[in-house]
Amino acid sequence: MEPRALKGIVNLPEGERYGVIAEGMQLLVQHVRALSLSSEILRKASQETSAAVLDAFAREEASKVLILLDMARHGWREHENIGRLIANFSNHIGRGVYIEASSMNPGTFSELQRFVQNLLPSHFLDGPNDIDWIFRNRIESEREEALYVDYIKDEDGHRWISPDHKRPGYPGRYQNVETVFAMDNLGLLSELGMQKTSDAWADTQNYSDLGWPDNRSRNHEVLKKLWEASAFKGDTSESDFSFVLERWTFPMGTLNLRKKPVKTRELDLERTSQSQSEDYR
Repeated sequence: MEPRALKGIVNLPEGERYGVIAEGMQLLVQHVRALSLSSEILRKASQETSAAVLDAFAREEASKVLILLDMARHGWREHENIGRLIANFSNHIGRGVYIEASSMNPGTFSELQRFVQNLLPSHFLDGPNDIDWIFRNRIESEREEALYVDYIKDEDGHRWISPDHKRPGYPGRYQNVETVFAMDNLGLLSELGMQKTSDAWADTQNYSDLGWPDNRSRNHEVLKKLWEASAFKGDTSESDFSFVLERWTFPMGTLNLRKKPVKTRELDLERTSQSQSEDYR
């Protein structure tokens, strides 16, 4: 058996791919619903740390649904785009970018691209003066700190960290989870949903020129076609339409979402240089 074998999708006849992907999306949304329900039960029992672990897994599984839907939006013409999406499906950083992107409202694809680039460095400078401390990749660190006890080293020395130490306030379900639930209610996570999505994006040539109205109009076109095909489920609501129209962001198959290595020594030199410039002023 070979795990993480999504690349095998491209070896199927093109007419069979959406059906196989839709089967996976249904399994994913069922898993996300089960994780979310268990998280709510734990939270009601004041088991916040355990609930946060399930929330983290629910967000990642929901992001995999959005990645699979991006295959339909990009189609099968550009093999590089599909290759990047397949890599994102099994990559913590790639999935994390999809989680983060669901919470923003970019005006243009270029704005989304700039936002994404800031999420990829392996290390970065931040703090009250933007250069105070060196941090590791935020997506990676937040994920691991929510899941694991670890002995870490930072600029203050060595110390233990634990998910129990964080105990963040519960923000409610994350945007990508709600969006995926809405998509399921509206029939998007089906073979028909993928085909209608593919049709709506078939004429797209240059993603960098897209503005949010372009993205929203395509989302609306997909929903219109699914409504005409009576694909909506009986428990749809107005908020389902809102999530799909306003939170289903631009396709990201053209973007490289792999972590970018940055040497801490280089950041230390940058920090020293900027500090000296500030002192001189």
